[in-house]
Amino acid sequence: MPLYLYSQNPYIERFVPRAPLAHPDKEARVWAIDEWHSPLYFLPSDSPRATYWPIVGTTSEDRKLYWPDESVRIVVAIEHAWFERFLSTRVYRYVMPEETFVAAGDYGAHVSEATVIPLGVEEVGPLWKAMADSSVDLRVMPSLKAFAHLLMETSFHWSFIRMRNALDWDMPPGEPVMPA
Repeated sequence: MPLYLYSQNPYIERFVPRAPLAHPDKEARVWAIDEWHSPLYFLPSDSPRATYWPIVGTTSEDRKLYWPDESVRIVVAIEHAWFERFLSTRVYRYVMPEETFVAAGDYGAHVSEATVIPLGVEEVGPLWKAMADSSVDLRVMPSLKAFAHLLMETSFHWSFIRMRNALDWDMPPGEPVMPA
């Protein structure tokens, strides 16, 4: 299973472990994502995003109410303020050596406690095309706040990334944390 790390910098020679910005008290690690979940990172690095997808426990009622159709793999929502940057930003995919990583206990996430030398790097391409090619339903909305709060009440798996940069976000950095 290929693992990747996404960056706007195409010249990184090695990745040194660091603590997550939202949790500076946590262990320093290098993070990578599997191929299936990669579209979560087809965005400018600091862009807030609210994403969701069905899992085994997703109810048929939630699917009827909130899932677009069976051709969609993941729904990714961003704010209008980030849309122009989404269209103009270049993102690069680093191929990571799988043997240095272990599963992080969250969908698709893997971590390494060691410095990692990537196996290669390539441009993702126009981000809108990468999203479309990956069966992503991209939604652009004025604010993510209400949408994110709605997702927390569903049976979908949801992931909120860089929400500290979202308009009027009302939870502390690193919140919410999904139940174990």
